Amino acid sequence: MRKIIILLFLTSVFAACKSSKEPVTIGHSSNFIKNFHEGVRFKINGQIDEALSMFDKCLLEDEKDDATHFAMAQLFLMKEDVASATIHTQKALDADPNNSYYQSELAFMYQELGQHQNAALAFEKLSKKNVQNVEFYLGAAENWAKDGKVTKAVEALNTMEKYTGSSPEIAIQKFRLYSISKDEKMALQTLLDAKTKYPEEAKIIANLVDFYMQNKRYEEGMNMLKELTRVDPDNGLALMMLGEMQLQIGDEPNGLKNLKQSIKSDGPSLDQKMKILIALQENFASDKDLENLVDYMTIQYPKDAKAHSIKGDYYFKNNQEEKALISYKNAVKCNPNLYPIWNQILILEYQNQQWDSLSFDSEKCLAYFPIQPMPYFTSGLSLIQ
Repeated sequence: MRKIIILLFLTSVFAACKSSKEPVTIGHSSNFIKNFHEGVRFKINGQIDEALSMFDKCLLEDEKDDATHFAMAQLFLMKEDVASATIHTQKALDADPNNSYYQSELAFMYQELGQHQNAALAFEKLSKKNVQNVEFYLGAAENWAKDGKVTKAVEALNTMEKYTGSSPEIAIQKFRLYSISKDEKMALQTLLDAKTKYPEEAKIIANLVDFYMQNKRYEEGMNMLKELTRVDPDNGLALMMLGEMQLQIGDEPNGLKNLKQSIKSDGPSLDQKMKILIALQENFASDKDLENLVDYMTIQYPKDAKAHSIKGDYYFKNNQEEKALISYKNAVKCNPNLYPIWNQILILEYQNQQWDSLSFDSEKCLAYFPIQPMPYFTSGLSLIQ
């Protein structure tokens, strides 16, 4: 939702009066002009209540002066009183019905107040006068949708297409509107038509993937995932999803390839990448690429304990205990509050009879976990040795 922007006071007041051929002072008494200028001066000095008082005096002389009403609207916005600002903006518009600036501000104020039908109608009125202004069509569509009138929201987007041309973004918005109204047939058809028109557009294909998956049409979803990874080969989430599905149906070579590639791609979170690596270690422990992948994780996330710990797990499972120790120690350097990793370090040092290291690391572990029995035990063993 667009925030209501408070412009510099003088700029907003006088720019809003651009439809008038005469300055605000023409036709008013010297007392009116004095009060108006005083109001402006108070506003510049940050004295909002005093400024409002001066403009109230102006309205006593001319209750229909649009510049005064709009000046007061801007002051009420500064007080975060959108309701009062809306009243004065409407009065300014009543005095100058052809002022598009007033109309625009009023539309956004209605939106801010949650009066979505009024906002939608205001945006539609603006779009008829400004047929190339995309913001007004989108404002109408958004507010009709929030008012529960999806058909009117789609109509606003259709009108926008008529004057500004079609685009993948408009198609996606219409798809989402149809989805909100549970019209799955029109939602899907909108995306399929858009894919025909924009066959290489990743956003369209990604939404088709989501649609098919949510409706449990997995075969079609997988086909779209393959298409998505073709047009967007660095889409890590698509690669991850496709790889998992391929493994489930027994396509091991392609599944492994895509899962490995997803680890080195943007999109999946660190935790998602960790889960992939853990699954690969459990089910494909002899895969020659695993070492490169765990190395990649520590290069990509050098300060994250999880990356170093999974590297340690890899080396431990492959009987490379010295390398495992190095990785586990790097993990507790990143985050010393991980007792299971400390425990693994102490066990490995004990098994490999590294008494000096065992003594040193037992004391470090005790500093963080003074009630754990293991570091007391290993500290005592190291002293005996």
